[in-house]
Amino acid sequence: MPGTIRVAERLELTKYQPRFVAEDADGAYHVPIPLVGDLLLILRDAAGVYAVNWTVKRTEEAFLERQGLRPLRRRSHESVMHATARHRIEEVCYQECGIPTHRVTRATFDQTLVDNLRMLIPWDSRRTDLQELQREEMVSAFCGIVGTERAPLDLLESLGKQFRCERRDCLVVLYQAIWRRELIVDLFKPVLVNKPLRPERTNPFHRYAQLFARGA
Repeated sequence: MPGTIRVAERLELTKYQPRFVAEDADGAYHVPIPLVGDLLLILRDAAGVYAVNWTVKRTEEAFLERQGLRPLRRRSHESVMHATARHRIEEVCYQECGIPTHRVTRATFDQTLVDNLRMLIPWDSRRTDLQELQREEMVSAFCGIVGTERAPLDLLESLGKQFRCERRDCLVVLYQAIWRRELIVDLFKPVLVNKPLRPERTNPFHRYAQLFARGA
């Protein structure tokens, strides 16, 4: 990476480079603060390992506000200029080495999808005493009710008797299968054990693929 100071100089935005005051035996001096994103995703595709930079704010408007100021000053012209320059320097700095930058806010991802994933992920680390063949048969049973009016709850008692396991074991298999995409359901609708599972209409990997794509 070329470094944000060099990028700021080339873009003629040096005055917007944040600095802090340090002091040594010779006195006080200003030290530039590196400009980095919030999340640097390290990913892998067929071509190998690559990175994607995410800069994150609560709202899109927050990208035009200078942080650490009172609300009125955040929205001043000078604040907007500082915020715009800061993000421009960051983006170009990553771009120089082939890393794309994406702005991410609370509105970027569907909230129901986020809620479902938060619910599902803790189940992935839970274990049962079921054999792999039993687990596969149970997943097949859950797959059979997707798109019907039957809910997973309707199967728990019979599955528990069939495989001689606890209700919790059935839930572990259900939620792990959804998380691992062995049981594909609509994650843009609430996933509830007492409600029918709907077939997937929108693949979340396709919908948000551009946020994880390799740069040029």
